[in-house]
Amino acid sequence: MAKKDVRIAFNMLPIHRQALEAIASADGEGLSVILRRLIRDEAKARGLWPEPKLDGKGDGHGPVA
Repeated sequence: MAKKDVRIAFNMLPIHRQALEAIASADGEGLSVILRRLIRDEAKARGLWPEPKLDGKGDGHGPVA
């Protein structure tokens, strides 16, 4: 089964956009890469992100619960 990306549109204050752009620029990454990383890191910190599978199947980036 192929993975499907889901587009999400949302509004943010200009100060948040500036901060996001500054992080992306400093890391040499795109905005979406930074957003995904921030979401993944926060989910891991809260125990909501699945651990990588040790059996070699899957990439550990599956559904969160």
